[in-house]
Amino acid sequence: MKDCKHGQSEWAQGWPVNAKGHDWHAPLPGHTLGRVEGWQLLAKGHDLQRSVKDAPVFNSENHIILDRETRPVPPEHVRAALWQAAVHGLSATTIWVWERTFDPKSDFAGGIMHRPAGSEAVGHTALDLLRLAEEVTALQRLKPQVALLHSTAAMVYDRREYSECLDKLYEALCFTGLKIGFVTERQLLAGKIPDVPVLLVPGARHLPSEALATLKRYRGKLVAVSEERTLAFDEYDRPREALQVERLAYSGGQTTSRMLWDELLRRLPAWKVTPAVAVSDADGKPVWGVVWLTAERGPYHLVNLVNYRHQPVTILLGEKGRIISAVNLFDTMPLRSPILLRPLEPLLLQVK
Repeated sequence: MKDCKHGQSEWAQGWPVNAKGHDWHAPLPGHTLGRVEGWQLLAKGHDLQRSVKDAPVFNSENHIILDRETRPVPPEHVRAALWQAAVHGLSATTIWVWERTFDPKSDFAGGIMHRPAGSEAVGHTALDLLRLAEEVTALQRLKPQVALLHSTAAMVYDRREYSECLDKLYEALCFTGLKIGFVTERQLLAGKIPDVPVLLVPGARHLPSEALATLKRYRGKLVAVSEERTLAFDEYDRPREALQVERLAYSGGQTTSRMLWDELLRRLPAWKVTPAVAVSDADGKPVWGVVWLTAERGPYHLVNLVNYRHQPVTILLGEKGRIISAVNLFDTMPLRSPILLRPLEPLLLQVK
């Protein structure tokens, strides 16, 4: 799977304008202001890849900078793109492109070798990934706590409603601290019963009948995130009885990822899926715009965080901020809570 769209990466954190030409400070449809756009596609792609086959992912043409880009690209973007890709399942990559040109029309123009600070960020991040390979592997091998239904039939028939809901739901889940996975239509057709506590069905009205038969054997929490008639049609658009499950309200073009996040936070405790280490803001409230993931490693917990907002965020660790100290594994220095997270600066902590 290529990690690019129309030849360009969507993982464009921190630029004034993203790959689709939207200003970073302008709202995208269904999204909210106040954070950096564009990181979701690559993260979602790697989570999907590792859900289909839990094997190392090699991106052999990583466009972390747009071709012929003339604007400044901060090194924080380069580091966050590489580090977070690894956390989501990437095991090896080659960057497009490790050479330089003075032809402004060349696909190589504006690349990483034109940016000394970006090249330095590649080196430091690569060394950190080598030194902390076991910790990154622990994060990669986490079993999903919540999964999204990935349906080819829904992509064909339901188009925007399905893809829009899937994207917003994925983004909202990233800010809950849960490990996200996918259950694919092909897996269901093969008779593989999902092995995840919570399975969300985002805006899908179509699913092959054989896949639905497998889905009905699932014994976890099944939740529809849609307007109505969930999975009420087969792959030939023939109607059938809609799936009767718990529903999370969603209205295409109106429900935002922030609204979904608020509702998910209310329901997750009842679904009995919560992160091992809680992260909150300075007032003890949930933090929108901060992605975090936790994994056990011996007597410690690893907590990986990155702030995708445009402004620094102060966070507390643990319920009601009970964890007051941690070790920053990038420099082995202790940190005391509250912790200031700067935009696009990954942080890997070891906490007891």
